[in-house]
Amino acid sequence: MAILALIALAVPSRISRLVDLALNTSAYTKTVALPTATRHALLCGYIGVESVRQFLHEFFNADHGPNIFKTTIVVLHTDEPSMEMKALLRDPGYANRVFYVKGQVLYNCDL
Repeated sequence: MAILALIALAVPSRISRLVDLALNTSAYTKTVALPTATRHALLCGYIGVESVRQFLHEFFNADHGPNIFKTTIVVLHTDEPSMEMKALLRDPGYANRVFYVKGQVLYNCDL
């Protein structure tokens, strides 16, 4: 009987803790694993949707040659992406080429 009471007291608090951890974990706090020889660029600073859209449009312009399409862009920003930014990142032209990571340039673990 004491074991059941202990389980009844311990399990809800553990489940609550797991739920809190899951809710506080962002899908954008991640590591982007790129192959060693992959060309990439890190985009940071003022990250507005329109400025990112203009940058990507210019960066992936065919005038820069065919190899530019093999380059990966990592957008690094301290905040979660807005709904507009998420929509931009889902654009088929940028799929698997542009990644958004929540982090800071000042922290080596985020780079």
